[in-house]
Amino acid sequence: KTKEKAVWLIKGKELPVEVNRQGMMRWYMHPLLKTPCINTLMIFAQEIPPGSRSGRLQHPGNAVMYILEGQGYTMMDGQKHHWAKGDVVQIPLRVKGVVIQHFNTDLDKPARFVCCEPNTTMSVGVDRGSGWEQLEVAPEYKS
Repeated sequence: KTKEKAVWLIKGKELPVEVNRQGMMRWYMHPLLKTPCINTLMIFAQEIPPGSRSGRLQHPGNAVMYILEGQGYTMMDGQKHHWAKGDVVQIPLRVKGVVIQHFNTDLDKPARFVCCEPNTTMSVGVDRGSGWEQLEVAPEYKS
């Protein structure tokens, strides 16, 4: 990609909402998106509808979530970690990976967060160890 064609500003309102196995996501930076001017990070925003949950995922870890709004918890390797607006959830890097799933405990309002993690596999050829495996899909996903 050339500097002249690279995207330096990504407008969230112009991005589509993708309903995938993990739930409702809007990708800002992803290894398969060729337009961002850097490819060393993966960044997405996710919304969990009232009373719902994300998919459950075996994940390498090394990610950071910033809670934009709402309240809920993340199950990480069987342990519950409560969060609310303004909190940061850190998903540790582990050789065997981490099993994670996010839950919105508010029955009236959605929970929204932004997540950032390194794109080591596609940008520098380094696998973080465990890979990704979908263990359970989000209720909103229709195959």
